[in-house]
Amino acid sequence: MNTKTILSKFPKFMEDWKKYKKKFPGVREWYIASDYCLNKDSEKPTKVITFTLCPAVNLEWLQDQINRFLKSDVKNRKNFSDVEIQFIRDNGYFFSIVIIIKNVDLSLVDKLKQTLDSWIQQLEQGEKMEILQNA
Repeated sequence: MNTKTILSKFPKFMEDWKKYKKKFPGVREWYIASDYCLNKDSEKPTKVITFTLCPAVNLEWLQDQINRFLKSDVKNRKNFSDVEIQFIRDNGYFFSIVIIIKNVDLSLVDKLKQTLDSWIQQLEQGEKMEILQNA
């Protein structure tokens, strides 16, 4: 089985990922959240997919931390206080992968959405995940 992913072609990303994972040596379970801005009719010019990972911690504690430092949804904000920026940059719990989609047929995005459930099932079953290279 080929266990290399397309992300391994980005050395800076791999370096950042390894550095992040070292902070959580005993973690065996992870939360993965995703957010999409892909609407063809959207007022936003950039199409973006974001995946954010964090160690599986007490969700109430995590929500409390977020609520303490971020008083509203960041999507609806243009300005942030120094404290909010520091929390976003330095909290250390979150690792985000942002994919900007330029000049791509959005049917590819539809295919990606369809495979997401399969990826999540693989992760839940502890299988190694492969990113589609011929999507």
